[in-house]
Amino acid sequence: MDKVFTIMKVDPNQYYYMDMLTDVYGAVLKNQPSNVGLLLTMHCAIPGSADLMDGTSTTDVLRMFELYQRIKDIHVFLRAWDMNIGNDVMFDEMYALSDDDYEWRVGTDNGSDGACEMVASDLDGEEKESNDGLSDYQSNDDCDLISNSDSEDEGVDINRFMCGKEFEVQDGRKVSLEVGMLFGNVTEFREALRDYVIQEGFEIVRDKNEKTWVTAHCSAEGCLWRIHASPLPDGVTFKIKTFQFEHTCVRGTKNTNATSTWIAKKLAKRLRANPDMKIDGIRSEIRETYGIEPSNMQLYRARTNSGSLVKIQYDRTNLSVNPTFKRFFICFQAMKSGFLEGCRPFIGLDGCHLKGPYGGVLLAGIALDGNNGLFPVAFAIVEGETKESWSFFLYYLHSIIGTNTNRMPLCFMTDRQKGVVEAINKIVPEATHRVCGRHLYNNFKKKFPGLNLRNHFWVAARAYNSRVFNFAMDKMKRDKKDAYEWLIEKPLHSWSRHAFDPRVRSDHVTNNMTESFNQWVGDLRGKPILTLVDSLRVKLMGRIHCRYDKACAWESLVTPKIRQKLNVIRQDSRMCIVVFAGGEEYEVTEGVSRFVVNLHAKSCACRAWEISGLPCKHAAACIARKRANLEEYCDEYYSKATYLRAYGGIIHPISDESMWPVGNHEVVEPPPFRRLPGRPKKNRRRELDEPTPGSQSRRSSTIRCCICKQFGHNKRTCQRGPVKGKPSSNAGHQGERPHV
Repeated sequence: MDKVFTIMKVDPNQYYYMDMLTDVYGAVLKNQPSNVGLLLTMHCAIPGSADLMDGTSTTDVLRMFELYQRIKDIHVFLRAWDMNIGNDVMFDEMYALSDDDYEWRVGTDNGSDGACEMVASDLDGEEKESNDGLSDYQSNDDCDLISNSDSEDEGVDINRFMCGKEFEVQDGRKVSLEVGMLFGNVTEFREALRDYVIQEGFEIVRDKNEKTWVTAHCSAEGCLWRIHASPLPDGVTFKIKTFQFEHTCVRGTKNTNATSTWIAKKLAKRLRANPDMKIDGIRSEIRETYGIEPSNMQLYRARTNSGSLVKIQYDRTNLSVNPTFKRFFICFQAMKSGFLEGCRPFIGLDGCHLKGPYGGVLLAGIALDGNNGLFPVAFAIVEGETKESWSFFLYYLHSIIGTNTNRMPLCFMTDRQKGVVEAINKIVPEATHRVCGRHLYNNFKKKFPGLNLRNHFWVAARAYNSRVFNFAMDKMKRDKKDAYEWLIEKPLHSWSRHAFDPRVRSDHVTNNMTESFNQWVGDLRGKPILTLVDSLRVKLMGRIHCRYDKACAWESLVTPKIRQKLNVIRQDSRMCIVVFAGGEEYEVTEGVSRFVVNLHAKSCACRAWEISGLPCKHAAACIARKRANLEEYCDEYYSKATYLRAYGGIIHPISDESMWPVGNHEVVEPPPFRRLPGRPKKNRRRELDEPTPGSQSRRSSTIRCCICKQFGHNKRTCQRGPVKGKPSSNAGHQGERPHV
């Protein structure tokens, strides 16, 4: 006959294998005669399965608590066999502490959530295990497990666990926490915990801060304050399981949880009503309400959204009609300050067509942060890509960021769209201009196709010094002189790395960052104008916060992607031979080439260090010989501190449009509907030699039209373009190949 023993108030955070072994065996064997020998093994049922897991070490106990983290009762089954009482060695080997037990006792807190109740059952054989044991386990009303999957009506009674006070925040009242309090999700609990910690004036250490449970204790030594919360069986609702609210520490006025984001959120209404609120006023408000003393930098960041620039242009035929929307420009203060303080003075310009009912084009200026991530500076919605629309965009962009960024000249990269070059020369004549290498090569290959010419083009475009550039151009000149003359006429500073301004600290030869931005907003291009602008604001708001939080946890001096590049450079530097000349000068030999490196001036004869801002492999070899840190020789733009300055601001949230105050301005009518002829195209137009993504070519040879003699289409789709030559009528009879 089965027997059930209950072990109450088990704390998973402090419960090990030997503790369970002592409690379970003590409860089962306390009434057994001393002259009876039994071999006992522990097993635990896996929720939602008919299988059992063994309980032989602390690792098994941890896995058991993980499987039952949302369930109050844990059923442990015992299996017993009669044995000779003299066989003591087997018991000693079974009950000895394993390596996992010692590792667990000295490790970190990996326990499950809350105190639970453990029920130990006695099984007498395999037949009882498969029949009575599992059926009793599944039908037990006290166990929070899913019932037999064949029955749709039997399941976990979620309402049974929804007993407790629901957390509610009221203006002007203090935040209070208690055992059994319910929260909508883990995010709501984290925000409430932060508000409570700042309100009570103490710091906490988060032992666990995951979606499955959150455990924290007071950072003061000897303080008993501790809290633990975990989700209910629905997997979403959080509940406080353990809460020790008494403090034995002294209240402090400094709190790391009171970040600039938190201050801006708490004072959102005040800052929206009074954007020019002074730093001293914000400090007094925070001191009186929450009793903390924030730093000047925190207060400055909390006020960064004031200063955003929004400009709207509209057309009006006469005064008797409402104006019609024409153009819209917006630049958030957080993006402006982030670009000026944390990004290189390098901006890519591009536009993408909108697919909504009003048409138009979305113009954007995209910079790169220290991790080579996209950093949108400003964007505008205009009627099309014209000289007037680009002048409108660049005029206001230039008015907020200026020409010289941190005493560095601005550099724009474009695809040479309609009117953009003329607008740059007119609005920002001091700025340098680069041309996207990919678009330049597309124009190049139309006149000069071929694999060798393509290789020569990209070698010349990516050359960091004039020696490699001249070598590639000489080979192109020997292969195709016309291609050389066509390419050499283009300004070198616009497409070849060796002629780039080294103060920009950017070696990009393509404008792929703007293409990536167009793809990032691809799902918004079909929405109306106001919805599009608000959706972009929300995406940027979440992007800034997410990147800032991740960067706070970085341990290196530079950003992660730059660190990966440095690892590759470090490996390549092993093939270099270094000769120390004295001071900070070195001579490095790589193959048959020699380079002069000056660590003090951060320069190398290959010029890769000067242009990109990252040490080249020759400099890395010298730094390794010096036993110095390679990350310390990177440009400041790639540092963690600069990255945090780039994302230090915030974009304040905006309430629903129905809650906005009613203004007395004129109603601006939307632009007229635009519907292009034919079926609307969803996919972009691809180049003739660009394969369709996800598909393979159906032919082994290139398609060539027999009418116009051009590649990429057949006679069915031919547009009857002009041809240079026409084969003679008797060419086929003479066996000669016609000339095109």
